[in-house]
Amino acid sequence: MGAPVSGLFFVAATFVITFGAYVLARRWMRATVDEDSHELASSMVFRVAAMHGLILGLVFAEELSNLNAIKAGVVREANQLEGIYNDLELFAASGGGQGDVAAIQQTMKLYVGELIANEWTALNQEGNLSTTVSGYWRTMFRQLLALPASGDQQTWLRDRMLTKIDAIGLERDNREVAATTDISPTFWIVAFAGLAAIAAPYYVFRPNRVTMFLLVLYAAYVAVVLYFINMFDYPFSGFGLVRPAALELFYNEFLQGLPDPPAASGT
Repeated sequence: MGAPVSGLFFVAATFVITFGAYVLARRWMRATVDEDSHELASSMVFRVAAMHGLILGLVFAEELSNLNAIKAGVVREANQLEGIYNDLELFAASGGGQGDVAAIQQTMKLYVGELIANEWTALNQEGNLSTTVSGYWRTMFRQLLALPASGDQQTWLRDRMLTKIDAIGLERDNREVAATTDISPTFWIVAFAGLAAIAAPYYVFRPNRVTMFLLVLYAAYVAVVLYFINMFDYPFSGFGLVRPAALELFYNEFLQGLPDPPAASGT
């Protein structure tokens, strides 16, 4: 779901569960309230809230770490592509085939251009890598593998470029795994059940301004945390958590000025 819709969902869900648990517990248990009930309820809220906060904090940190790993992967991919581009220039300067080098650079332009334009949409909507971009990657791999090398220097450059293109394939696999892996439904059950378990013991307090303010504050804070956990789980969404910024910089600096390939195919 989109960012505004999911935000409204989490706000509505947390408020309904929080105040629903409070109202139901108040209705069923109000007659039993005494001095001991206040002490027991406070102790219960403290313990459950500590455990609930720990669970939310661990999942939040894990999802944020995964998000940062995807961003770092995009930067590594851009660096690998730049390394291949520079190695191709060295390969050509050492007497390698200019036509072969130009063909690989043109395929690289198609690869990066299509990746920036369409792959993020495919990852968000379908959970899969773009087949067109994957085709361009395979074409680059085959072109590098078939690159005729003479002498130790050219052989070393070709081998290094093959290592880099293979590393790019690994980064692509990591992106697809991130797009297809969701938070376990168990977490959401625990998260919302914890809300009810914390709000229910508040039944010992009358529904005055202070009680309502504290419940609203707690529900709003948990809604924000759950909202961002959910958004971190969809890194390629229109919310823009991960953008191919490093690849865009590489494209603009190195590839944009290259001549367009003559009806090249991505397969």
